[in-house]
Amino acid sequence: ETYISTNEVKSTDVICRRGAGGNSHPGNAEFRRVISANKDRYDNLPSRDREDFARGIWNEMSREGIRFVRETPPEPGTWIVLNDEKCARKIWSALRDY
Repeated sequence: ETYISTNEVKSTDVICRRGAGGNSHPGNAEFRRVISANKDRYDNLPSRDREDFARGIWNEMSREGIRFVRETPPEPGTWIVLNDEKCARKIWSALRDY
């Protein structure tokens, strides 16, 4: 995992935070749009194909420079850039729960 400072968080990043803390961030708004746009297709896939579908969405997002970031609790102002596996899981969960 990579650590970054608050000033390195980009507007395209998806902020991972419990509650509504990151909802107003532009990257989170775009993430919700992507999930909404792909929900019907996800729901119509056999369950065995859904994880790969989420990975495909992540691959496209990462090519566009989008990252998932989470602030580290013990050190405010320090953020972790989530790895590919965690990002794909976040997308898979969002599609499932949307």
